[in-house]
Amino acid sequence: TAVLDSRNDTYFTLSGTRLKLEGELAGGALGGDHGFARYDLSLERWDSFAVKHHTYFWLKVAGADVGLPFQRSYTLGNTLRGHDNYAYSGDRMVLLQSAYGYSLPSLPVIEYLFLRWQAELIYEAGTAFYNSDPLQDYRDLKQDAGFGFSGNTILGRLRLHLFQNLDKSFHSGRRLTLTLEMNLNE
Repeated sequence: TAVLDSRNDTYFTLSGTRLKLEGELAGGALGGDHGFARYDLSLERWDSFAVKHHTYFWLKVAGADVGLPFQRSYTLGNTLRGHDNYAYSGDRMVLLQSAYGYSLPSLPVIEYLFLRWQAELIYEAGTAFYNSDPLQDYRDLKQDAGFGFSGNTILGRLRLHLFQNLDKSFHSGRRLTLTLEMNLNE
């Protein structure tokens, strides 16, 4: 794993870039039932402007040299929040996420719960597929968009969003998500 990180704050990031390249080898001289080489490239960018406006961009591309066993395959659906959990899987993956946030003013009740909170608009696109499937490739992107609120707490970032699966009718494909990112892996 190689990481270049220029974020202004590890947990409550408002500006900076994080580039991460990971590789994994299995099988061969290492033993095991499966032999493969996996790679993950992730680029994240945070920017702030005019004090209250914030943007976030995330691009992740991942793949393997051969078909992966199920437990090491890539999954999307939990990351594309307007789609079913684990709806897409494979040995290839691409994910794009962009977000715009607007910092909201402190309120007496809110300031005890959140260190900082904001309204957000989010767009996500991505796909995961098996290289051996001739009907799928990187052009088969699934999309969703959402809006909601997030706040930074002492435990991590708490988010409440309503997402619309853009691959379905506007009258279906909505999903309310509540997530807590606990910053345990930093």
